[in-house]
Amino acid sequence: MNIDSLFTELYHKKPLLTKTNLGLTNDIYTFEVDGQKYALRIPIDDINDLLPRSEKEVLCKVRQLDLDFEEVYYDQHSRIRITKWVDDLVEFKDFKDPSRYLRTVQMIKKLHSLNERVTEDFKLDLIYHSYLDHIKNPLFDYAKHDKIITDFLQLEDSYELSHNDLVSGNILFAKDRSYLIDYEYGANNHPYFDLMSFISENEIDDPQIRTLIFKAYFGDSLNVNIMRKLEIIERCQNLLWASWANMLYDSRGADVYLDIFKSKIQHLNMRNETYFYY
Repeated sequence: MNIDSLFTELYHKKPLLTKTNLGLTNDIYTFEVDGQKYALRIPIDDINDLLPRSEKEVLCKVRQLDLDFEEVYYDQHSRIRITKWVDDLVEFKDFKDPSRYLRTVQMIKKLHSLNERVTEDFKLDLIYHSYLDHIKNPLFDYAKHDKIITDFLQLEDSYELSHNDLVSGNILFAKDRSYLIDYEYGANNHPYFDLMSFISENEIDDPQIRTLIFKAYFGDSLNVNIMRKLEIIERCQNLLWASWANMLYDSRGADVYLDIFKSKIQHLNMRNETYFYY
């Protein structure tokens, strides 16, 4: 997709693009046309083939929830996307209001309240092994931890539409509302995957805050069996995203991916069971 041609088609002009420091797997630009500011997402090509292919379908279903930005343009093949820009947003890690935990859980529950599915499942084992296949210089002995993936696959629960990538930058807050954005990894998955993605990706290690989050999501249904599943899912996520970070550190050499890898392995090796007391 030629960006100049796209702008000519949409706006009959070529606006000035300003690159932001947002995004790990995409380049994000802002531009302005007729007084309206927009965001342009251009995927970085080296992981395109490793993503689920259901983003367009997910976006159509999520639109009714008013969680995402207002979309102006989306191309399913290139995954180039334009949305209206929202000023004064703060991402999760920088939003110091204590309400951020419950507000995020409310958005996760709102997404899950759809009780819908899309065409594609988040095939965690295939995704994990595709990452391993692209790693030239492994930083970890992944083969010794295959049981973590097996334990996840043996969980007997029906999959449902999930976000699957609740990093800080995908959880945004404005003065009067909250946003859950970026559905590139959106697909059917275990219903608890999003909850533990939120916790593990944002390194929420405080047992009291974890308990607050779990009770906000599960209410009185929280029990030992659920907690066991959450622990399995968290360990699986740490292994999965460690391999993802290892792969991108190999291909791009940026220290941010090495830092993510180290954090995931550190949390994978932690045996602090007080995380799961409630």
